[in-house]
Amino acid sequence: MKKRLVTFLAACMVVGTLAGCGAAEPVAESSTAVASSQSEEASQSSEPEVKEEDPQKLYEAFLDGSGKVYTEKFDGYRYDADGSEVSYYGVNDGYTLDEFLAVTLENESTFINWQQIGNVTYQFIDCGADGVPELLLKVWLTVDEYYPAEREYVMKAMDGKLQLTYQNESDPYTQEAVVSDTGAIALTSMYSYDYWYEGSGYLDANGQYRQIYNVLVSMYSPASYVLDARFYEAIAENEDQLEDVYVRVYRIGEAPEDEDDTTDSTLYYCGEKTDDEPSNGYDFKENVRLLQEVFDKSGEKLYSMQEIQSMIAAREKAIGVTDAMKQGKECKHIDLKMKDAWTQIVVNEDAGYDGYEDMDSGRVELAVYAPDDQIYDDGEVIYFYDDTVLTEYTNVYVLDEDTVFGGDNATIFFEGYESGDTPLTWARRMLQQQEDHPTALVGVFDIAVSEGHIDVMDGIYWWD
Repeated sequence: MKKRLVTFLAACMVVGTLAGCGAAEPVAESSTAVASSQSEEASQSSEPEVKEEDPQKLYEAFLDGSGKVYTEKFDGYRYDADGSEVSYYGVNDGYTLDEFLAVTLENESTFINWQQIGNVTYQFIDCGADGVPELLLKVWLTVDEYYPAEREYVMKAMDGKLQLTYQNESDPYTQEAVVSDTGAIALTSMYSYDYWYEGSGYLDANGQYRQIYNVLVSMYSPASYVLDARFYEAIAENEDQLEDVYVRVYRIGEAPEDEDDTTDSTLYYCGEKTDDEPSNGYDFKENVRLLQEVFDKSGEKLYSMQEIQSMIAAREKAIGVTDAMKQGKECKHIDLKMKDAWTQIVVNEDAGYDGYEDMDSGRVELAVYAPDDQIYDDGEVIYFYDDTVLTEYTNVYVLDEDTVFGGDNATIFFEGYESGDTPLTWARRMLQQQEDHPTALVGVFDIAVSEGHIDVMDGIYWWD
């Protein structure tokens, strides 16, 4: 798999200070004088003794880059474009924070062809409300400025090691997020204004995700689009009246191994709206009546909203959801100071982006507004971008040792030019001397390109 890494400078953000904690072991009444003396010395120490497996110390070590997180307890995978399972982490010897974020980029670029970390935050939460903290790490991905995605990770101290226990499954269209400091999970997914998913779950005391339910809400669809093959015969008997119905399709409990099995017995249908949902103009009594006829003829059960809520409550009880877990507070994340290494862009050519070979050929007017955001020197070549906000649609142009100036007179347009300069040496020096030449790299470059490579630099001018 071909990948190209491009690094950008990022603005620094404030890091929250972490406080360690610990408790001294009690001393028995029959202790010797030596033990008593050691106890006195310990009590006079400014820092209490902390066990190696103390969760807070493991979290601090990971966040400051000196500790590792392990993935032995995590077996998550995704499907690639061919429908094959792709393991997130495979066999490894644990990851430092820098290594973990680098792997995050690698993982995400497997599925979307251009990835960049935009921000990293953390918070301590209490999964299961059992008084033992876990670390929640959130990584914002800026592959698309209009549909930013984020990846959340929960890490738990277990047997003296920090273990990854949860990773959300969000993408630009589906948001799965930890929404409370006691591990509540909310799922929202909008496919259209009248067709979406909702869901909820909790992280248990071991940091493992336990699904309560998810539901597909279809507001204005033909019944044949929402109900599976069990109902087709009954729908055909009254198809005109069932052309536009409201249906909620619930799955309560864990999803089956084959999540595409639409006839699974864990699916529950309801034709009523929730109390807090605004009416869409339907006569819901009539909506339920029409659906009830279909379900009666098919020998299936149409559930009331009251029955659905009762089953959700039973599911919560079965997985140990307590009042304390339900009363958790909203998550409030702390920014981690960004590092250059975290702001790299990963381009995965096998995921559909073929680098600059797919870019324009011919004459290009390349506008540069902010050199720090649009020009990057990797030590071998210099990349020019046609936008200050990097997305999968940003055009990439490559300047290298084969790029030439358009002719003897062309060099008069390039501020800071020195005799013998090539475009590569000139641009590299101007990047290093922006304080002395603040406008050298700002303007519209008149260039000739072939497959994204800058062949000729003919001039640079100010736009009108």
